[in-house]
Amino acid sequence: MLRLNIAKQNTMNTVRLKQVLYWGTLLLLIVLALTWGLDRILPQQSYMAVVQCSQNMKTCTAPLNGVDKSATLVFDNGIHANKPMQVSFKLPKALADNVDSIQLTLQGKDHYMGVSSMELTQRPVQNQWRANILLPVSDNNTITWQLEVTMTQDDGHHRSVLFEFAVPPKEDKQVANSGTLAPQSYSLH
Repeated sequence: MLRLNIAKQNTMNTVRLKQVLYWGTLLLLIVLALTWGLDRILPQQSYMAVVQCSQNMKTCTAPLNGVDKSATLVFDNGIHANKPMQVSFKLPKALADNVDSIQLTLQGKDHYMGVSSMELTQRPVQNQWRANILLPVSDNNTITWQLEVTMTQDDGHHRSVLFEFAVPPKEDKQVANSGTLAPQSYSLH
């Protein structure tokens, strides 16, 4: 009787071991299949480093991976809150010839201020694109904005550059002195 129980236990252990091996192998194959095919499922996007645009610059330059040149974002009249501003995006001619479209996405980094996305239009100059954007201003906080420029190449690949810049809170000295509210815009050139 003891031998029968030991034999039964060995059989049950063997069955459990086979089940563990079966499910483990199946799980491993699923993980390998997903990993191998992940680059075909997700869009391929090459990110560059985040470029910090300082408050005293109108032009921000970003190095491009795999290219000896840089992309340039130009705030034509500086960075202003609460009024339209023109931005231009310039690429090296060799890269610009292979770009099908350029998308610009603007959002707050630390504070949710909404997300704005638009396609840039190409200027008569072949390697320059332009858009008008509007930045809201905060009454209390400096807002760090992220401006992502995504280039879609002719072959369908994407390349993105991420620019960051800060807009200080609305400070109106006249409000403290006179108690009246005067319109205010900030220019970071």
